[in-house]
Amino acid sequence: MNGKTTFDKKERFLHFDILYSTFSWRPEAKSTFRLNKNNYNGLNLITMKIQLNFKCINEDYSQEFADQFHLGKESENNSKYHWEQSFEVPDVIEVSKPEEPFKLIAELEDGTQLQKEIDNVHILRLKFDDGQKKDCAVSGAILKETNAAYLEKEGTKCFYFYLNEESKALEVLDGVFLTEEDAYGEGFVVV
Repeated sequence: MNGKTTFDKKERFLHFDILYSTFSWRPEAKSTFRLNKNNYNGLNLITMKIQLNFKCINEDYSQEFADQFHLGKESENNSKYHWEQSFEVPDVIEVSKPEEPFKLIAELEDGTQLQKEIDNVHILRLKFDDGQKKDCAVSGAILKETNAAYLEKEGTKCFYFYLNEESKALEVLDGVFLTEEDAYGEGFVVV
């Protein structure tokens, strides 16, 4: 196979993977870190714990209804989010937000590797104490807003991604939510 290839959503990939670059910056020194017992290239590294939170906003949520009937809290039939997903990532040494196209790699059952660069994707890149990197990403078409907070008591840096309800988010990897058009369709090139 040479050139561009088109796949529809029924095509089965063995796995998606991500191609990384070396762009990164150190987190602020004010954050509380713990010293990693392992060393990397002969150096002791300072690591942190990251919490990633993805929430799909329910546009029908009514705070007025919650105030009137549920003491200001959401209820089963009046929830703020359609779904929420959260996970913690330990041993992170760097966090960056690169302004570059997201690179999605797919492998077909026959072992053929394909790659697609996707523009308009919010990327949060994590680098680990063993040198590996992981991109968490959300297509701009489904991202309403992002926030970050530091939980000092737990020593955790939290990142929040709020997704629009209108466009359906397809989770291709843990922490990677793309539109169906971004995850499938045209633009894959054999690598």
